[in-house]
Amino acid sequence: MKGRRYFYRSAGACPPRLLECADDGEGNPLGCACGIRGPKPYDEGGGFLPPYCIESWIDMACEMLKRKIYNALKGDYFGDEDDFVDVSDGYDELVHVVVVSRKFEGYSMMKRGDIIGEELLKHFPDGEWGDVSLTIGRPPEEVRLWWKAPAEPGIYTPAKAVQKRVYAALNADCFCDADVFVDAAYARNGKLHLVVISREFALDDSDIEERYERVLAALSKCLSKEETTQISRLVCVHPETLKIL
Repeated sequence: MKGRRYFYRSAGACPPRLLECADDGEGNPLGCACGIRGPKPYDEGGGFLPPYCIESWIDMACEMLKRKIYNALKGDYFGDEDDFVDVSDGYDELVHVVVVSRKFEGYSMMKRGDIIGEELLKHFPDGEWGDVSLTIGRPPEEVRLWWKAPAEPGIYTPAKAVQKRVYAALNADCFCDADVFVDAAYARNGKLHLVVISREFALDDSDIEERYERVLAALSKCLSKEETTQISRLVCVHPETLKIL
């Protein structure tokens, strides 16, 4: 048994981080490098799992399904870097899918759900995606308009160059979320609107001040003083919040 390796997937959204751990020589998985002990293991050396880990197969099946759904959506219709896909745990082993994309502009909430459903049907003809109990599709402007206070409606022009620099700054600031999402656009009055979506933000908004301080610190390193003064709206939100906007 000694030398077997176990792999752990962090809970939450796809794509989950892959973490490695060894056993203690008696077939018992040890805690991984991040300090988590006893999460969801599978064995790469012949399929062995200790008896107390049998239930983890259910969890792993759910993680594998979330990964397949994420890959299906990001590998096809929602494959642009401007498309945000979040696949997370729902109630009782069901799955929730949230997509933020400009491809939803002009469509009703029902039609957006149909678009996501059609993509899932395309890749899961056997009905495996039936474990998805909630699909939410929103364009970036809707996140800006509905979060906390209404923004002035108008025509927004994507600010691609700004968006790339903000991505780079957040990555340099060690945002570990593989799918941190940034949208940057200019309103018709020339003001800059930014949206940042990340699971590193607290779900209960208990870090509301800290998250904005952290993002603003990153922005100060990648934007010019003139661009910083142009920012009239900055939205930093956890993906789960998008389900209840």
